[in-house]
Amino acid sequence: LSRCQHLPFRRVSTQEIRERLSHIVKSEGINASDGALTLVARAADGSIRDSLTMLDQVASFSSEVSEADIKDMLDISDFESLSTVAEAIIEGRRENILRAVSGLMETGSDLRTFTKDLINYFRDLLVVCLVKDHAGLLDVSEEELGTLSHQASRVSEEHLTLVLSGLVKAEADVKSSFSPRVSLEMSLLKISYLSTFRSVDEAISAVMSSGPSMEYDIPYEKTVAAPAEIPAEIPDDSPGQESKAPSPPEASEPLKESVPQPETETPKPVAAGDGRLFTGPKLLAALVERIGKASPPLASKLAKSKADFSNNILTLTFSSSDAEICAKPFKDDPSAIEEAASSLCNTPVRLELHVKQQQKSTSRTEIKQKAMSDPVVKEAMDLFDGRIVDIRKTEE
Repeated sequence: LSRCQHLPFRRVSTQEIRERLSHIVKSEGINASDGALTLVARAADGSIRDSLTMLDQVASFSSEVSEADIKDMLDISDFESLSTVAEAIIEGRRENILRAVSGLMETGSDLRTFTKDLINYFRDLLVVCLVKDHAGLLDVSEEELGTLSHQASRVSEEHLTLVLSGLVKAEADVKSSFSPRVSLEMSLLKISYLSTFRSVDEAISAVMSSGPSMEYDIPYEKTVAAPAEIPAEIPDDSPGQESKAPSPPEASEPLKESVPQPETETPKPVAAGDGRLFTGPKLLAALVERIGKASPPLASKLAKSKADFSNNILTLTFSSSDAEICAKPFKDDPSAIEEAASSLCNTPVRLELHVKQQQKSTSRTEIKQKAMSDPVVKEAMDLFDGRIVDIRKTEE
């Protein structure tokens, strides 16, 4: 062991390998295009010896080395094909995905190699999206960099991260599957549905903007107006005048019999002590409207509370943040509220004030653990093979 030495070799960059191959083909008189040498340098994966072996294999049966020869021999996916499939995945064009996989099968391409190349493509796309100065992080030509920049400008980094995570799982499925084509198609189709998803902020904004939120749960009441009464003709029996025979009723006139009029939904006065007329929120809304006419500032403070009305007792609950400002006027002088409520209910009403203490804040880790333990969340994650990206606690 004393005479053994450990010599670690670093990987050679693709640019250095390409320059070395260019020098060799000029010395040996081999006609090879720059694109072909670039493909060989990438396929060598940092090894000079492997690049020379591949170049020697191609040059042994052809004096001119082209990109098509390298792609056929090494089964390398060309950049255009990768760009087309990536575009279809990002924009959710599922028909194009199926046609692209069918084209790979017709040309005899290795689907496992294509999946690996697609992962590297999306990795480069994510680098372009995240890093402004990506010198040394990408190994692409100027033309390819322009294509990547154009695609990166139309997709978010969160979307690319999820796509790349799905492709890493797809590579393992394609390698171990007895039907690589079906496995690749289903994986790419599943990933393409990410184009229809929205971020948490966009989803919350959509829910909040779907309609006005009701601060009080006051049921909507529709009042049916009673039809106007048509006075019946009364015969004049005064002396000195002849009684006129009643004219036959026209089709448009109502009959002379008294017709019961439909009752309106206007609530009738109730007996003292009967609290069935108002619920807590309904009584609170009526109090806010009445007090607002005399004192708008006091009404705005009253509107910050939550009301409960039971057994002629009106309970107003304020949050701990509003108690100091909003609840103090009613605590100092509850008579104004009690008199107004008694007048509305036609019965003596007593006022009680409560302060709701703010709950202890829960950490994001605890919220996530609670969400993951929920049976519905577990079933959804198992069904869609999903994962939790972000968790937020909504305010009650």
